[in-house]
Amino acid sequence: MNYNEEIASMFKEFGLEINIEKVPPHRRPTPQSYLELEKSIALKCAENDRMRMLSEVYSRNSLPIL
Repeated sequence: MNYNEEIASMFKEFGLEINIEKVPPHRRPTPQSYLELEKSIALKCAENDRMRMLSEVYSRNSLPIL
């Protein structure tokens, strides 16, 4: 049983019926689209790291709560 069939059987247990359909070739990801996705993820991770570091600096230098 593959992943899609396993998910379909789980939905069936909950009383939901789903259809498994093949993705047409024109909608399948390409190596270029994977590269763009990886770049986007790396950019978001870098932004999150920057915000985390700034948050640490701000919290380290803030006044104590009285």
